[in-house]
Amino acid sequence: MDNANSENTITNAKRSFDQVEHATNDDTITESKRVCSGPRIYETLKDGNLALLRSGDYSDLVLKCEGEEFKVHKAILCPQSEFFRGCVESGMKESITNEIELVDENVAEVKMMLHYIYLEDFPDDLLDHYLMLCLRLFALADKYGVLGMKKKAVDQLEYYLAEWSPILSCHNVLDALEFCSSELSGVSGSDKVIDSLLDALAMLLRQLMTRLYSSDDRSRNRGGLPAAEFGIILDYRHIPAFRLWLLELGRSGL
Repeated sequence: MDNANSENTITNAKRSFDQVEHATNDDTITESKRVCSGPRIYETLKDGNLALLRSGDYSDLVLKCEGEEFKVHKAILCPQSEFFRGCVESGMKESITNEIELVDENVAEVKMMLHYIYLEDFPDDLLDHYLMLCLRLFALADKYGVLGMKKKAVDQLEYYLAEWSPILSCHNVLDALEFCSSELSGVSGSDKVIDSLLDALAMLLRQLMTRLYSSDDRSRNRGGLPAAEFGIILDYRHIPAFRLWLLELGRSGL
């Protein structure tokens, strides 16, 4: 290329750039303004995912539950959930309409599941009925094949049993065991959950018996338990894991 042609090319390139930079009606400038006026850019993946979950921007799938709709994203749900991946890849109605009706679920628990899938964590405000909620989220994670959420639910359950033991009661733990018996029978990983609950129950019973023996209350019944307390506990003998635990307790002479 001779010097004259080279200079013309550079001049044309510079002129083209200057025209784009200063033009008021240029398509490139219009497109740039459109992009800048869209959703903001976030510093972290977690913040970006939270914004997507809240806004529904770029959604390509809609979940429906109890009259509410959630605009979600296949690229986020499908790698983490066997159920949603199956729906999207099935070739059935859901994969065509891009709508999935969650007919048997509690909408509050669905929101928590989506919160986990997008952020790899549960919301902070879970203290009300925390023990049962962890179990219900464990069951939900198993149903939808969200393996990470299933493990997280167990971790949260064990943390709660360890850190919040002063506010637990035998009744709370026995209700949780009853849920395991009725809803988690045969579910992978439920044995670990039941063992954690039985360990917590043993600790609570020891604490109860210590308080009773150190009190002036003489209305005691088997093993130092007052008749009323003992009656409540025996109401749960229909739970297989608890019944076996009581038998082992009897064999050990405690």
